[in-house]
Amino acid sequence: MGLVCHIEGYRRIWMFPRNIRSIYPWKMAQIQALMIHAIQRGDWEQRIQNSFCSALENAGLKSRGVQYDPHSGGPRTYLSQLKCLGLLFSRDDGSIFPTLAGKDLADGKPPLPILQQMLLDHQYPSAYSRFQNVRINPQLKVKPFLFVLELLHCPEINYLSNAELSIPVIYGHNHDCLDICRDKIIRLRNGATFTSIIDNSVEDIYLPRSRSDFELDLANIRDIANTCKNYLKACCLVYEDSSSGEQRILFNDDVSELYESAVQRKESFITKSTEESFQRAYGAWNKRKDTRRLVNEDAVNPNGAKAGIILSSFYSLCGHDIITELPNDFIDTMATNYGFSKNEIVEVIEPHLNSAIDYYESTFLDSARGGVATALTFEKSLKDLMDKKFNFFAKHTGQILRNGVGGYADVFIVADDYNNCAILDAKASPSYAISSEDYSKLVSNYIPHYKELIDKFDELRGRDISLEFCSYVAGGFSGNIAYKLSEASRATGVPCSAIRARDLLNLAKSGTAQLDIRNGMKNIKLLGVEDF
Repeated sequence: MGLVCHIEGYRRIWMFPRNIRSIYPWKMAQIQALMIHAIQRGDWEQRIQNSFCSALENAGLKSRGVQYDPHSGGPRTYLSQLKCLGLLFSRDDGSIFPTLAGKDLADGKPPLPILQQMLLDHQYPSAYSRFQNVRINPQLKVKPFLFVLELLHCPEINYLSNAELSIPVIYGHNHDCLDICRDKIIRLRNGATFTSIIDNSVEDIYLPRSRSDFELDLANIRDIANTCKNYLKACCLVYEDSSSGEQRILFNDDVSELYESAVQRKESFITKSTEESFQRAYGAWNKRKDTRRLVNEDAVNPNGAKAGIILSSFYSLCGHDIITELPNDFIDTMATNYGFSKNEIVEVIEPHLNSAIDYYESTFLDSARGGVATALTFEKSLKDLMDKKFNFFAKHTGQILRNGVGGYADVFIVADDYNNCAILDAKASPSYAISSEDYSKLVSNYIPHYKELIDKFDELRGRDISLEFCSYVAGGFSGNIAYKLSEASRATGVPCSAIRARDLLNLAKSGTAQLDIRNGMKNIKLLGVEDF
């Protein structure tokens, strides 16, 4: 098909809502729960919008204003974003309902798979692209987020800088435009200016409300590209790397199977004409047809609104911490701030305790690939995972100074028999290779001096505890890991292994026992879930 023709009054560039750019799954679940609470209380009139806005502020999702503009469009931007993501739809009478994806998100289903699927299925044309303030050319036929991932898979591309990501925003009219975008990106990398690769400066970056200011229009396009990047990154479809000196996004190999499945469907587009029919089809994220008879859920469940507020706050808590038991401080705060009884709060959150780790998933995986900026966060998260999900006595030891040369590994864990221990080194990298310096630290400091850590903690002091294994945990690995692990094991007599953060998290989610973790990590290799 190639590039589509310019039509006055329609944009050919992509568009995404920008009120929340980092759509972390736990955060979108929180907002969706608050939105459902709001729309259950009546039509989307200004009073309800202001109530929703107040709920966002109370949840820390929006900064507080002095007072509400009686005609403020702020709450409507959240509604637009949730519709864009396929989570809500409006009927002709103005009533608003969640799609299946939106309902599952608010009801506590694992949020990351839902948001990943919604991004991969996101398409133009769509109900969102037809909105009056969006007006994307109806001839565009593309799945924009999938298009970016396809570009990243081009052998000549592999990564995209912020500037390069603006190219598909402008020229990604359909999936036949991959070559056009690839060639323009290569020209940029060979020294061409961005202006020189724009074919028609009037039509190509045209906006319906444009003031014919080329530089302002380009700035707007860069902003859209940045939003696209943030959406993909928040849902762990790509990761960001700055080791080259500039920010670049790369494909996250952890989602290869999901990506390949989406590519097989890339020419399958929803053609429904009304907002409700389109959104209900789009929101069927798990391919379960939406045949619901929609009613106001408050009429069926008078506690629905109250549960929405409680769950919204609980999702936020889970997005920031690993929750494995009833959080008493949270319960006390909710009771004080909202006047709910503690029994009511417990009744709402208790069924979600076993799946709470699902809300921490994107936080953990993001920190595992974030480099220096997230290294400390990843170390502490790894310690919490070993403690709260695998029941080790776990301590964050990477910041402890030792007398003499060298330091300690990042995390020290002790088995529940208190006879065996292990050391873990957390590497916040998507492609960690054991360097000579890190190898030396492991062999010369971490392993020989592990007993010093025993005396650092009152619970362990004086115990005879054997070192069972040492493991590296990273977002991903590269290089000849197996050889280096084997050499370290031979030099120290201690089994040395490595495991991806994603695999370790999956073991935690599946309830793998501590003894199985110990036995698995004594294998001298890069470990997968199948090794446990």
